[in-house]
Amino acid sequence: MKGWKCLCGLVLAASLFASCAEETTLTSYLFYFNEEDFTQPAEIADPEIRAFYLDIREGFANLHANDLWQINVVNRNYAPEDGKAMARFNDTLAAIKEYEARYRKAIGELGAHEGSSFHVKYVYRLSRDVPADHFSSGYSPAVLQEYTFELRYD
Repeated sequence: MKGWKCLCGLVLAASLFASCAEETTLTSYLFYFNEEDFTQPAEIADPEIRAFYLDIREGFANLHANDLWQINVVNRNYAPEDGKAMARFNDTLAAIKEYEARYRKAIGELGAHEGSSFHVKYVYRLSRDVPADHFSSGYSPAVLQEYTFELRYD
């Protein structure tokens, strides 16, 4: 009987140590901001409208919203890091929306320029990618948040 108690104690101790083991997983948070569909600048006949359009594209490019943030996540508990990533996403999203509103207002004030029009569609996306899972069947990064908008001048 004493041997069984000792064996049960060892099994219990081993299971406690095994349950306390920490597994770290490299996790990438990708902040992606880019044009999805847009007018080629050469298609805009009026030089003033073309310059304005290029200013829009340059303004958004200067936000430097594209980023890759890598972190080790313990025991695949993504929630705390997802929250931090979403907070970063929302901070940049506020700046993007500010630029969007500014350019929408400026487009409304342009007036008519015959034969010149443009459109540009943007997407801002936050996704979580786990490189260790790339070889799993059906794996794809998890999209955590996404914002799209289009600026158009006709």
